[in-house]
Amino acid sequence: MKNVIVLGNGAIGAYCSAKLEDSKFNIKVLCDANRKKRYEKDKFYVNDKMYNFSYITAEDKVDFKADLVIIALKYNYLEDGLMLLKNYIDENTIIMSLLNGINSEDIIMDKLKTKNILYSFIVGIDAVRVNNKINYTNEGHIVFGNKDNKQSKELLEVKNIFEETKIPYIIPENILNKMWLKFMMNVGSNQLSAILKANYKAFKNCENLKNLVYKAMMEVIELSKYEGANLTNEDIDLWYETLNKMSDEGMTSMMQDILAKRDTEVEMFAKVICNLGKKHNVDVSTNEIIYDMIKTIEWINKNE
Repeated sequence: MKNVIVLGNGAIGAYCSAKLEDSKFNIKVLCDANRKKRYEKDKFYVNDKMYNFSYITAEDKVDFKADLVIIALKYNYLEDGLMLLKNYIDENTIIMSLLNGINSEDIIMDKLKTKNILYSFIVGIDAVRVNNKINYTNEGHIVFGNKDNKQSKELLEVKNIFEETKIPYIIPENILNKMWLKFMMNVGSNQLSAILKANYKAFKNCENLKNLVYKAMMEVIELSKYEGANLTNEDIDLWYETLNKMSDEGMTSMMQDILAKRDTEVEMFAKVICNLGKKHNVDVSTNEIIYDMIKTIEWINKNE
């Protein structure tokens, strides 16, 4: 497997693109025509190293079929972005989504009519993108596996790619449980950081913020029992173990979106929780308030 497409070249996407480029994979960054023109002009810098990636659009007449697709788009752009892929994949293409949340795989299977998907996410990376410059001090690791937690040829092929590119990875015993764990962490950290403009130092040291994190995460833990992921209160301790490895001045991706006055991924977090709360008749009032607050901030950013 050598042909790889990265869809989405933000902080996470560019990190993956750089690792693949350094390891001499035949990598293409898939984007729209406007982004292609801008990216080719400005180049990308990952930890101060310049990369001139090979870019393709849906309209390019390129004879290229991907062995692996890594999706690192923002949730709001997922459905439109998937339409760019159709000319570059076939029934053998393995697809991985590094999006936060718990439902991007379902969206991908529905839109692309494929089941050749490895469930995955990235955790512990503190990559920050400012324009065309991406910097990180901790690269974290990619967690991935089959939904049924069984070994497969596709799983081993991706494992080999990550070993060759030196992308840290973990293949857990239960990928669904780990995805919900990451979901819980993002619900507690991404959303509150966006509202409060709080960096990781605040999450480590402010007791009032810790109380808010606990309330938001407990709603996810309760819902996980109904959805088969079965998180426990002890999983909150794992969040703080991850947090303590992060740079004090680091910030979540959602906080970066708010500071840049971009739309956030709140639909993937609080909105999903609100919908599941109604489905299972579970009180999710903390996330209901969080959702309304973030949507208000987005409205203000658009109407100032």
